[in-house]
Amino acid sequence: MSKQKYRDIMDEDLSLAVFHDGLFLLDKPIKDARKLAGMFKGAANIYKLDINENKELCRQLRISTLTYLIYQKGAQIERIEGEVDRVTLQEKLVNLLHPQ
Repeated sequence: MSKQKYRDIMDEDLSLAVFHDGLFLLDKPIKDARKLAGMFKGAANIYKLDINENKELCRQLRISTLTYLIYQKGAQIERIEGEVDRVTLQEKLVNLLHPQ
C-alpha cells in the first residue's frame, strides 16, 4: 500500500486498520474484521493489511505482529497489539461514533 493511500485511510472520519500475518486469513481477527466491516458499513471503514505485503509501512509504524490502529479524522485514537475480541472493537467504534 502506498503512503498516500494510508494517509487517506487515516484522514477518514473513522477507520480501523487491522495489520495481520497473511498466512492466517481465516483466523478470528480477520473474521472479526469482516463482521465489523458489515456492521459499520457507511459509518466506519475497516481495512485488513498484510504485514508481509506492507513491510515498509509496518516498519515505519513499528508493527511486527497483529495490531489494530483506530483513526479518527487524521489522528490515531488507539493502538492495540495482539488479539482483541470483536465486541471490544465494536464498543470502541460505537463510542467514537456516538460520544456521550
